[in-house]
Order: sequence, then structure tokens, then C-alpha cells
Amino acid sequence: RPSRANAADPVNVYDYADAFWSDRLPKAFDDAVEIGELLETAERDAEQAQSPYGRHVGLGGACHFFLRGSATVTEINRNDCTLEIGDGPRRARIRTGVIIGNTVRDGTGLIDVNQFANSQDFNNLSAELNKRVETDVIASFRDEVCVGDRVRFIGCAQVRNDSDFDEILIVPMRLDIEDPEVQP
Repeated sequence: RPSRANAADPVNVYDYADAFWSDRLPKAFDDAVEIGELLETAERDAEQAQSPYGRHVGLGGACHFFLRGSATVTEINRNDCTLEIGDGPRRARIRTGVIIGNTVRDGTGLIDVNQFANSQDFNNLSAELNKRVETDVIASFRDEVCVGDRVRFIGCAQVRNDSDFDEILIVPMRLDIEDPEVQP
């Protein structure tokens, strides 16, 4: 049994999510791997792509990636948009429907399970972060996006097997439609 000195203090999930979302996460955006670089590495060797770019949470679990990039929307579906990455045949999908799971919580590597006194708080954090993605990121994007739009994104993805790289599904944490009048 762990001593009280070693146990994590109870966490207010909402305060933690606020601090993560508004402070820690934006500071980490530059640390996200460029999606083209990840997909190029995965095409050569999917296992190799997991080592420098991904992180495993738990034993035998999925590999999580913190990604950024820009792409062209080629298809809009009920729960996602298909993106063309670069000039080649690489594709990805951006989640635009209901978010479930732990991809947002686990994808950046910024949140440590040991900071939470119990697993219920840790899981409640996933639900709170997913809700923020749905309301703060996806809602306005879904109403405005059109096929042919160029989008810039930062988000997380989960890969369980090599085929998941074929059209990697990104849960966005930031998602912007680029202004076609402004050239980079």
C-alpha cells in the first residue's frame, strides 16, 4: 500500500483541463511532429515511425502521436473530413463527430497518470478534454468547411496496427481553415 506521501492528491478535473487546454497545450504545439514526416517514415517502416514520434500508454496499447500539418479537404462525411496531405497520395482524416476515447488525453504525452489519485479522475479528464474539442474546435469548423478548403491542424492520433497509417484519424486540438487570399 503506498504511503500518503507517495499518493497523488485528488485532482479537480475541470481546473486541470482548463490549465492544460489554455496554457500547457498551446505551449506544446511546436513539439507536434509534421504529419508528412510521420507518414513518410511509416511508409518505409511503420514500427520505426513509432519510436521517435509516438508514445505508448500502458503495455500492449496503441501508439499515440501528436501531429501538425496542413492539407486539402477532399471529402466531408458525417463524422470526419478526408484530407490530402502534400502533393502525393497520402491521406488522413480529421474527426468532426463525437469524440470518445483517450486520444486527446494521451496523445501529447503531457499528462501523467501518476498525477491522479484514481483512475476515475483520469478517465473523467478524457471526457472533459473530448468535450472541449467538440465545442471549441469542431463545432465552428464543421459549419464552415467545404471541399477544396486548405486546413491547418494540430491534433492527436492513435495507431493500433500498420494499416492505421493509411488514413490516420486525427482528433483535432486546433483546426483552422486557411484564407485563400493570404499566401504563406
